[in-house]
Amino acid sequence: MIRAVLFDLDGVLADTERLQWAAYRRILAAFGVEVGLEEYRRHWIATGQGPEYACRTYALPLGPDELRTEKARVAACVWHSRTRGSARRKSVILTRMARLRRSAGPLRLHAAARPLVRRGDGLGDRP
Repeated sequence: MIRAVLFDLDGVLADTERLQWAAYRRILAAFGVEVGLEEYRRHWIATGQGPEYACRTYALPLGPDELRTEKARVAACVWHSRTRGSARRKSVILTRMARLRRSAGPLRLHAAARPLVRRGDGLGDRP
């Protein structure tokens, strides 16, 4: 039985906007494109159409969906490289989830269709 649904708008459990930006920057750099933070905020965050903007503006040799797919792959690598050894960051997320679990019951955190919190960490599927 579902007791609660949490919509994790960026910044509630983890602020990943800069990780997303870093992933896009890494991909676009291969095409000689440098996207600054202000451009990213204006065309990616504000409109939600960043890949369309980038493909159109920089005449990229791939489409928006391909860019999104590649960004998801790269973002996972960026996330893991930046959180590896970052006990404080993981601790903050786990603490917030533990609070939610006490009030809402069992929960799982997913990002990009992959679980970030797994069984054995005290927050998985167990009630």
